[in-house]
Parts: sequence; C-alpha cells; structure tokens
Amino acid sequence: MQFAVVLTAVCGLALRLAADDSTTQEIPQKSETAEPTPASPDSPPPPPVAEPIEKKPVAKKAAKRDPDALTVAEQKVLDIVNAERARWGRRPLKANNRLMRIARRHAANMARWNQMSHYLGGSVGQRIAADGYWVRSSGENIAYGQSGPQHVMNVWMASSGHRNNILSTGYTDIGIGVAYSNSGQPYWAQVFATP
Repeated sequence: MQFAVVLTAVCGLALRLAADDSTTQEIPQKSETAEPTPASPDSPPPPPVAEPIEKKPVAKKAAKRDPDALTVAEQKVLDIVNAERARWGRRPLKANNRLMRIARRHAANMARWNQMSHYLGGSVGQRIAADGYWVRSSGENIAYGQSGPQHVMNVWMASSGHRNNILSTGYTDIGIGVAYSNSGQPYWAQVFATP
C-alpha cells in the first residue's frame, strides 16, 4: 500500500514522504512574493493575508515598597501586641524604623541558618547598638514555625517571659520581623526598646 503525505514547511518547502521509501524529497514552492496566478471569474477571491501583529513590549513598573512600611503580618502582630497591652492597662508600643530593621534582619538570619537563636549576630543589645540606636533597656521575643500573627502571638502570650516583654511598661518602641527559610518555615522576631 502506498500513500504520500505532503507537508508545507514554514520556509516554503514541501516534503513528500512515501510509506515505502525512507527518503525525503524537497519540492520547491512559490515564494510569497511571486506573482499570483490569475483567477477565473467563477472562482472565489483569495483569502486576505493577515498582517502580522507587532507586539510592543509592555513596560511594567514595579511598585516600590517603602522599606520602613510594615508588612501585613507585621502590622497584625503590632495590632495584637497593642490590643493585649490595652487589655492590661498599658500604653501602646510604636513601631520604630530602626528596630524594625533589626528585627527583620534577625528573623532573616534565623531563617537563613534554620536556627532559632537570640545570639546570631550578637545579643539583642549588641545588634541594637551596632545599628546606632542607643537605648536604656531592650528585650526580644523570637519564635519559629507559627503559621501567622495570631498563632505566634498566642504562643508568646502563653509564655511568661515572652508575655512580660510584650506587656512591660519599660518599653515604648517595638520592631517586628518575619522571614521564611528555604523550606517555608517562618521565623519571627520582636525587638523591644526604650530610647
């Protein structure tokens, strides 16, 4: 049984393949610039040739995020901290840009090293002083693995040492950070201070 398949390639060549022959034969085709053959009066007009659509690159402007602005998670932690403080009759803490950077950096270091530690990069007091923020008192809460702001705050409030930092009247400012390890594990940090 013999049959032939004719394929038109993008380059304007047709290939003839025969079932009983493993060879390929190139058959030249007319180029697109060749003169069209005259049509008979009874034949339909040729289909219109589609013009190629020129795609212009769309410049996307990346939204610039204010590096000092709190993320949604950080803001939620701050809101819960201040709600707890209000419940206990304490004044609210205010987010401090320097403390935010310190907390974010520490959370990122813990996530990078997959290690929860108060001493990566020095103690909290050393990290605060290295950033040029002079304080009378400071404290820190860290955690890892909690799925979100409410979860981590529940864990901290259930621990007397962490709860004491959150409710201390000795602190006026706070920094909050969360970072994720390569495996997706969240690491949390709160830094408390009074200038």
